[in-house]
Amino acid sequence: MKISVLKTIVLITAFSFFSSCNKDDDQTTNFPKENFLEGYLTSSGFFQSSLATINDQTYEMGLEFSSLLNGKITDLKVKIPASNNELKITIWDTESATALQTEIVNYTLPNTEQIFDIVDLNIVKNKKYAITFNTNDFYYHQKFDESSTSYPIIVKNIKIEKYLLSFGSSQQYPETFITTVYTGDLSFNFQPNE
Repeated sequence: MKISVLKTIVLITAFSFFSSCNKDDDQTTNFPKENFLEGYLTSSGFFQSSLATINDQTYEMGLEFSSLLNGKITDLKVKIPASNNELKITIWDTESATALQTEIVNYTLPNTEQIFDIVDLNIVKNKKYAITFNTNDFYYHQKFDESSTSYPIIVKNIKIEKYLLSFGSSQQYPETFITTVYTGDLSFNFQPNE
């Protein structure tokens, strides 16, 4: 009788132990997704003036950034004044100026932020990347006094290093660094994994 009670206690203890281990193994820590755009516009002062612009000239434009934590880009967010069924968005490795991932999205709702799910792109903390799009329509943001802003700007776990621009419709890494304006709106959702 004592052996049977002992076996039952051992079995219950073992079951409880393995159940709690399985729960721990099954629980993946999901950090919330972050987006930097609103914080960037506020911190830079570029929220003060915004003009919807449709231009004859096409540009490759966007932001160089790094992250304070390892994580991944899960979605792209776009808001521009006109529809574009072949809007090209690129995420770059800035050190080599090579495209890591290019997405062609169908932006159908002018003046409305749209979110595009992408294959997750892993981001290594403190490494510099850029996100750009190639377009002739955008929101032209600046301060009322048209003065420069200072970089870098940190919003949550994303550090905006600089705003970049180049002329032309070909996919090329933009190398002109401008401090007095931001043209967009292009951003991404970042999900830390630590």
